[in-house]
Amino acid sequence: MSKIIENDSINLGLLFFKIRKNWWLFMLAVPLFISLAYLYSRSLERVYRYKSSILLSPKKSGAPRIDVILDISELERKVNTDDEIGVITSYDMIRKTINELDFGISYHTGTEYGKNEHYGRFPFKVTIDSTRLQMTDVPIFVNILSDKTYELIVDDEKIMLYDLQKDEILRNRVPKAKIRKKMKFGEWYRDDYLSVKLDLEDSPKVFDGEKMFFVINNMNALVKSHQSKLKVEPSKRDSYLLVIRMEGVNMDKHTKFLNKLMEVVARENLHIKNREGEQALAFIEKQLHAAEDSLYTAEVNYKAYQSETGILNVDYRDAMTTDNLDQLYENKTDLELRLNSYQSIYNDVVSNPNGLTVAPGSYNVNDLTINNYLNTLNDLTLKKAQNINLNENSPQMIQLNEQLRTTQSALKSYLKKNIETSQRTLNSINTRIADNKSLQTNLPIEDKRMNELARKFEYYKKTYEDLLNKRFQARIGLETNVSDVRIVEEAKKEQDAPVKPNTKLIYLVSLILGFGLPLGYIILMDLINNTIQNKQDIRTHTKIPFLGMIADGGNKNKLLGLDRPKSLAAESFRSLRINLDNTFENSTDARIIGITSTIDKEGKTYCSVNLSLNYALHGKKTILVATDLFKNQLNDYFTTISKDKGLSSYLQGDVDMYAIIQQTQLDNLQVITCGDIPQSPSQLINNQKIGELFEHLKQEYERIILDIPPIGYVSDYYSLQKFLDATLYLVKYNYSDKRFFDEINEQYENERVHHIYIVLNHVKFSSMYEFEFKNRKHHYYQGA
Repeated sequence: MSKIIENDSINLGLLFFKIRKNWWLFMLAVPLFISLAYLYSRSLERVYRYKSSILLSPKKSGAPRIDVILDISELERKVNTDDEIGVITSYDMIRKTINELDFGISYHTGTEYGKNEHYGRFPFKVTIDSTRLQMTDVPIFVNILSDKTYELIVDDEKIMLYDLQKDEILRNRVPKAKIRKKMKFGEWYRDDYLSVKLDLEDSPKVFDGEKMFFVINNMNALVKSHQSKLKVEPSKRDSYLLVIRMEGVNMDKHTKFLNKLMEVVARENLHIKNREGEQALAFIEKQLHAAEDSLYTAEVNYKAYQSETGILNVDYRDAMTTDNLDQLYENKTDLELRLNSYQSIYNDVVSNPNGLTVAPGSYNVNDLTINNYLNTLNDLTLKKAQNINLNENSPQMIQLNEQLRTTQSALKSYLKKNIETSQRTLNSINTRIADNKSLQTNLPIEDKRMNELARKFEYYKKTYEDLLNKRFQARIGLETNVSDVRIVEEAKKEQDAPVKPNTKLIYLVSLILGFGLPLGYIILMDLINNTIQNKQDIRTHTKIPFLGMIADGGNKNKLLGLDRPKSLAAESFRSLRINLDNTFENSTDARIIGITSTIDKEGKTYCSVNLSLNYALHGKKTILVATDLFKNQLNDYFTTISKDKGLSSYLQGDVDMYAIIQQTQLDNLQVITCGDIPQSPSQLINNQKIGELFEHLKQEYERIILDIPPIGYVSDYYSLQKFLDATLYLVKYNYSDKRFFDEINEQYENERVHHIYIVLNHVKFSSMYEFEFKNRKHHYYQGA
C-alpha cells in the first residue's frame, strides 16, 4: 500500500512515518496557532456569570382571600414554580425593572460599538428630552475640550429614530447623520434626530487618551437582550428556591439589574396580594352594610311588637315548631347565599368572555368543581396578560383563547345545572316552611308573629356579628401582608474566572488546528501525489519486469564508482549490474543496453554514465554511446573528452568511427559523445551507418551502453530498439507520473517492445516508508 488512505483503510505506519518526516510543519503551525489563540483571547471581553436567588412560599400567605374569610374554599392554592419563573422572565417584569434603572443610556470608551461599557463613574452624564425623537443604537462620540466645553460627533449611515413617548421605533430609517459641533456643558443640543444635554460629572482624566461615546438604547431591544441573557431555575427538583443567573461584562450593571429584578418581583407579588385583600375587605364591607340595615329593621319590628302585645317569651308555646322552622330558615339562608353566588359567577362569566376580572376567591361558593374551573380561568387570564405582546392570530394566543372558551363553556353549563338544582331545593324548603307555618295556625296569632320577629332579629344579629369578625380578620391580614417572595442571596459573581471567552476551548481548537492542518496537508498531498513512490506503485501500474532501484547520489554529475565507491548509490549500481547480467543467458556475450525514460530529467544520462563506469570497474570493456542527439551532456561527467566530434559527425560522414571514440580516465571505459547538435536528430539517427557502428563495437566491447532520448518526446528509441539486447526504462522516484506508464504499457502488451525492464531511479531511501521502517540497510552506507 503506497497511500495513507487506500481501499477504505488507513496505513498508520505510513502516516506516522510522513508525520515524522514533516515534523517542521508541526513546529511552525502549533506555535503559530497558539500565538493567534493568545492574541484572539486577549482581544475578547471577559464575560462573567452573576448569580442571585429568591425563595417562594409554597403556600399563599398574608391577607386572606374572601373564600378563606368566609370558609367556603375547599382548595389550598399552591405555588407553581414554572409559572413563577415565567412571571420573573416575562417581558413586562424585565421592562419594569429596566424602567427603574438608568439603563436607557450606555457609556463606552474606545471605538467599537457595544464594547467597553462603563457603568457608574464616567466623566459626563447625558440627559435626553423624552418629548422629541432620538437616534437610537448609534455611537455618539464626545471629545471633551475643557471643563466647560466639548465636541459632539456623530457620523453614521442610515440611523433609526426612537419615539420615547410612544415607545416605538420609526419604521423608515433616516439617511446618514453627520454632526460635529462644539457645545457647552449644561447646554441643550437639539435637531430633528437628537435632543440631549451633557453635564460634567467627573474629571476627564479618568479615561485620559481614550475616545468616549454614549448610546441611546432602544428599550424594546434592551429588554429582549436582558430577557435572552436571564436564566431562572430551581436550585433542585421541586424546590421553591429559585436561582437567577445572568452573563455579562459589567459587574456593577448586571448585579444591580438582578437585585432590582428581585425587588420588583417581590413588590409585584405583594401588590397582587394587597389587591386581593382589598377586594375581600370591600366585599365584606358591602355585605356588612346590608346586614346592618336588615338587623336594625328586624330589631325595631321586634321591639315594637313586644311593646304592642306585651309578650316577652313564647318559646314554651311553639318550641317544636320553632326548631323545625329555624332549621328550615337556616337551610334556606345558606341555599340563597349559594344560589346568589352561582348566579353572580354565571353573570360574570357571561359578561366577561376574555377571562376573570376579580380573584376566584371573591365569590362565595363552596364547590370543588367550580373552584377548579375558577382557578383554571384565573391561570389562563394571567397567561394572556403575560403574553400581551403576542398577536391575536399567533398559535399560542389562539390556543389560550380556545382553552378559555372551553373552560367558560364547561363552567356555565355546570353553573346552570347547579342553579336549577338549587332553585328546586329552595322551592322545596319554601313549601316545607309554608307547611310548618300552617301547623302553627292553631297557636295564637300574637305568639306566631312574635316568633317570626324574634327569629329574624336573631338571624340578622348573628350575621352582623360574623361579618364584623370577618372584617376584623381581613383588616389584620391586610395590615400584616408580606410578599410570598423573599430575597435569599443578592447578586454576585458565581465564580472568579470568566465564562467567556473559553480560553481552554480556544487553545484546544488552536492545538487541533496546529496539528490538524499540517496533518491534513500531509494527507492531501499524499492523496493528490500521483508520482511513483515505491516498487509497489510500479507493480500496480505495469506488467513490465522490475529490475532494481538506484539510490539518490546527490550531485548528478558524480562518477560514483570513482568519487564515492562506498556510497549507497554506488552499491545500487552494482546491484543493478548484477541483476541485469542475470537476465542474460550468457553474460560473456556482447550486449547492447539502451537506457531511456518517458520525459526529460528522469536521470537517463546519469544512470548511463554510472552503469558504464560500474561495468568498466568490474573488468568489462565498455563503451558509452550518446545516441541522444538533442543534448550533449557527457562532458559534464568526463571533463577530459572533447565534444567537437561525436556520433553526429560520424553519421553525417565527416569522420570515421575511430575518430569519435574517446578514452576516459578509466582504461576499460570509452565514450562516444553526440557531437554537434544536428538540425534533424531523429532523421539522422535512422542512418544505416548506425548499424555498421554497432556491429563494429560489438566486436571490440563486452558492454555497449546507449543513452537514448526519452520515449515520450521523440521516436528515436523505436529506431534503435532493433539493435538492443536489453532496455532499462527509468522512472524517477517522486517525480515520474504513474500515467506515464500508459504508453509503454500499450507498447509492451502489443509486443512492440522487447527485453525491457523498469528501474526506479533517484530513490531517497530515508524518505521511503518501506525502507525506513522495514529495511534499515541504507544506514550501513550513511556517510560513505
